[in-house]
Amino acid sequence: AVRRRGRRGSERQGSGEGAARASMVAAWVVGVLLAVAAAFCAALGDNLVKCSFLREKARLELADEEERPLYKRPLWVAGIFCMVVLNTSLGLASYAFADASLTIPFGGLHIVLNLPLAKHLNQEACSTRAICFNMVILAGVLIVLLFGNHSSTYFTAHELFLRLFDPVFMVCTASLVLVVVGLLAVKRSPKPIHQRTGLVLFTGILGSVTQVFAKAMSGCLKDGAWTSLFTWCAVVGTIAFALTQVYYLNMCLDRYTATFVVPIVNSTIIVVGSLYAAIYFEEMDRWDLQSRLFVPCGILVTSVGIALLSTEPDAQEDEFELPTSVSGDSLGDELENHLVDYAALDESEYDQGHRTESDGSSEPLQHGYGLVLIP
Repeated sequence: AVRRRGRRGSERQGSGEGAARASMVAAWVVGVLLAVAAAFCAALGDNLVKCSFLREKARLELADEEERPLYKRPLWVAGIFCMVVLNTSLGLASYAFADASLTIPFGGLHIVLNLPLAKHLNQEACSTRAICFNMVILAGVLIVLLFGNHSSTYFTAHELFLRLFDPVFMVCTASLVLVVVGLLAVKRSPKPIHQRTGLVLFTGILGSVTQVFAKAMSGCLKDGAWTSLFTWCAVVGTIAFALTQVYYLNMCLDRYTATFVVPIVNSTIIVVGSLYAAIYFEEMDRWDLQSRLFVPCGILVTSVGIALLSTEPDAQEDEFELPTSVSGDSLGDELENHLVDYAALDESEYDQGHRTESDGSSEPLQHGYGLVLIP
């Protein structure tokens, strides 16, 4: 009888552990699916916003009308709804089922989905180099995904508040502030490539901080700590950083192509957001030896992809280049031809075209040609 009771107890314990593992697997799958859906909504929203800017510019060129405010553009409203409402809601829901170090890297799908959406919605050409650089970024994301944590732990609102004073987290926060100050300085550089890189990376860091705030808010709401001051600080912080990110993301998409902006913004969120969240939520403490070796390697590969993609020329920057017919050596030829035509005018034509009124009468201008060719 004692042996039977022991067997029954072990069977119950085994079934309990099996059920716990099954629920953990189910939670992991749900979190991943929600993260995939959030990535698709974010990519769709980015390209709808970009499409709204292009459509508005085309409309102003065809018709002599005033520029419409953003809220009167249906495509812009739909894009913001996808980015702010759908992407945020699905992302918050995914945080409730899986670690941030697992769900944030799934934003790499945003990069992959952006390529066909940008080509279909905005007719943006993507070079072979850009595709290769995107694949490098995706490879780094997959390494982080494969060797990151596939389990999750939960904190109460009070525990999350105490995590703010962890020395390692405080050092990381101070370092991130210094990086932001440096990017703001780069954003004011006179060189266009520095301006766009600084602005886009700054937008990505805003998104990284938003992800950490959102994960903290999700944990507080799951804990049911509605009366906690930290809960409402997390809610306000999430909304404030999200709106600021949307503002700068709109600025980036208005100035540069989506095939340049989206990969760098999301790769920065993946790298910085994953590390920042792993430190704040103590996810790094649960990394095994493989994770400690390969996760930094994946982050390094992703960073290399970001650096390579940031050097890719942007199509919109070529709009203001001189035509080939008046560039280089041909510029001197064009000026010489115009000078010959100008000098060939007879004196009567010159006097007729250059009279001035003085004391009620028109007198021909008495001066020589002042043209000087500078080689």
